[in-house]
Amino acid sequence: MKKLLTLLFVLTVLFLGCAVKETRLPSKGAGSFTATDEYKPLPGDENIKSSEVAYNLSLEYAGARNMPAAHHYLDLAMKIEPHAKYSYTKGIYYIGEKKYERALAWLNKAEIQEVGELQARMDILNAEGIALLNLKRYEEAKNKFREIINSEAPISKFNAYYNLGLVYLEEESFNDAENSLRKAAEENPNDYRVYVKLGKVALSRGDYLSAYGDYQKASDLIEGYYSVIQTDGPEIYYYLGESLVKLGKIEKGRNCFLKVIKIAPEGQYGLKAKEILSKLPVE
Repeated sequence: MKKLLTLLFVLTVLFLGCAVKETRLPSKGAGSFTATDEYKPLPGDENIKSSEVAYNLSLEYAGARNMPAAHHYLDLAMKIEPHAKYSYTKGIYYIGEKKYERALAWLNKAEIQEVGELQARMDILNAEGIALLNLKRYEEAKNKFREIINSEAPISKFNAYYNLGLVYLEEESFNDAENSLRKAAEENPNDYRVYVKLGKVALSRGDYLSAYGDYQKASDLIEGYYSVIQTDGPEIYYYLGESLVKLGKIEKGRNCFLKVIKIAPEGQYGLKAKEILSKLPVE
């Protein structure tokens, strides 16, 4: 199970941070995929007798973002021995590849196969909710996250509260989104993503003081984490700068926009930062 949790963390960082940005509607007959993939042997596969050896190879290739190889060795693991852990991992791979209907089919299979560890079942429910969210099947997604939240088991419910908040944000139900995100912050006050989303809620209300507080908190939490700054820093610093400018703190806001440009000058937020900087008064 430790290996499974490590996989979830790695792939969450690599893939799932942008999960809700997918806005594609489900195709006709969504959910009709069955959880099957054709295994095609490669030279050397005959030397692998243990499903766990194949599984660990799959994780290594996934970590290197070589998804064809990751899928191959995962399929080999399942051929040797079917297991809920492998079906779950297959679903996570497909979420990372934005193939949400296929992901849901494998996660449903994992849910049927999993009869043991409670945390494993909660992880499956959470991943199902993410797939459903990206398919815009919002009510079904909320039901998955609520099942975790309503569990009386002594487990972390951070992901469920956070993802439920994302559903409400997609629906523009900002009060419900804030309530869920506040609960997530209670579960884990050190996850910067919560404050980014809370800042978004505040901005939707024109509450720039609260937005400033949330984005400043997010900015403090990512300090020193280079990879996070490169991926999410532009958004955080941009909206922190916008909030500061709206509050009349022009120079502090200017410094935030300059940070955005330094990280990603030609990115979405870098271009917007340049435009705002060109219009700011010089003090």
